[in-house]
Amino acid sequence: MMKWFVISAACFVVFTGCSAITFERKVENNTFTSMADPKVQIQVNPQFRYIGQINSSSHHQSVHGTRGLLVSYNSYLFADVGDDNVLRKGVIIRVDKISKSYWDTDMFADVKNKLVSDYEDINTDRYEHFLAVRSDIFSKDEMDYVIKEGMKNVRPVMRGDKLAYSGFVIPKCFLVEAFGTRAGAGNDTRLSMYYFEDLMDMDDSFSCREWIKGEATPEDQENAKKLFIESRKKAITFTKYRK
Repeated sequence: MMKWFVISAACFVVFTGCSAITFERKVENNTFTSMADPKVQIQVNPQFRYIGQINSSSHHQSVHGTRGLLVSYNSYLFADVGDDNVLRKGVIIRVDKISKSYWDTDMFADVKNKLVSDYEDINTDRYEHFLAVRSDIFSKDEMDYVIKEGMKNVRPVMRGDKLAYSGFVIPKCFLVEAFGTRAGAGNDTRLSMYYFEDLMDMDDSFSCREWIKGEATPEDQENAKKLFIESRKKAITFTKYRK
């Protein structure tokens, strides 16, 4: 009996010890907080509605040529939705953790046609950074979630001179700015933040295809980037989590 008690006590210490070093990620008052790996807070302007959090895990993933890996995906979605139900602006924060492997550098290697690709130092942490025109801002799980949440808010809106009923309407093309960093034991965790705006709201003189093909003039690109970055700075703020 005493032996069983000692074993039980030891297990209790182990588990409580483990729980003491676990950390939490959450959204409160439009502020995303990661208490570790990495320690960061991202404050999102109240004009953006917090839509919700998506969690999923996938086995047998292939990452950097290694197969059969378990990856846990976590997304936190914010959106500025107009009276016509159009999702005009948004913020996506993703925290992905890989089991028994690591995330490589160049986190955004799969993003094509970048307008900007460099690094930025934020609160003593270095982030990979890009700016691009994209039409595939959401992952499949995120898209399914946005559609489901949008259908909960179906209401009549005027589209031209017609009355229509719909959930969230997602534009075809976005200007996107992203920041990403690796953290955790052996870089097994990556955090990426995406800010996006409907490109046609910003510049309707060129189509999405023309932007992606690089047919927008350098002057138009610079003007759009300047306005976009100013808007992003008003929308989100990075701070270091300290406690």
